[in-house]
Amino acid sequence: MAKAPAPKPATPRKPATRKAAAKPVIEPGVERVDFLVDEEGDVVELPESQAPEIEEEIEEAVEATSPSAWFGWGIFALGGLIAVLGLLQAISRSMTG
Repeated sequence: MAKAPAPKPATPRKPATRKAAAKPVIEPGVERVDFLVDEEGDVVELPESQAPEIEEEIEEAVEATSPSAWFGWGIFALGGLIAVLGLLQAISRSMTG
């Protein structure tokens, strides 16, 4: 009977290492942006030396689209729907009897 070949000794593997990419140091709290987009979808260029400013006051545009504004319009629409259905119910009762 033939002998089985002797197994080769295992070669040690090198541990996988990742080199950290050099990240630019940015002042905390301030992001760098290439451009801004306004409410129409148009690009607003921002100079390199100017950082975006954080608004302290709520603008009217934000108020008009806030969840509370949509809730108010929803309640108003629901009231209108109830009024129309009530009117149809009253007309239907007057026709039958």
